[in-house]
Amino acid sequence: MRLLSSLLPLLRQSPHPRVLSVLNAGKEKPLNETDLGLEQHWSSTAVMGHTVTMTSLALEYLSENDKEITFFHVTPGLVNTEILSKLTTSKESSWAWWVALPMLKGFF
Repeated sequence: MRLLSSLLPLLRQSPHPRVLSVLNAGKEKPLNETDLGLEQHWSSTAVMGHTVTMTSLALEYLSENDKEITFFHVTPGLVNTEILSKLTTSKESSWAWWVALPMLKGFF
């Protein structure tokens, strides 16, 4: 958000200004307003929900103040790549990886 706020003057000069955030949109959670820093309720799931919600709120605020800039906050979903087909085990890998990797490739 700091980078985005610093770039706003340049975005305002652009003929077609757009901002794209790819951060799990649609998975917002209610905010704990008494613990915005997550000091008492920290967990990985709390951080994810908090980050997504704060991003949505920040982009909503910016979009209300800059009607000429288009803001997108989306979830990309799964991307079909060949990364798993190219993944191999090394000679130094434990026997568990030799067994688990083919099963994981088949699952995915």
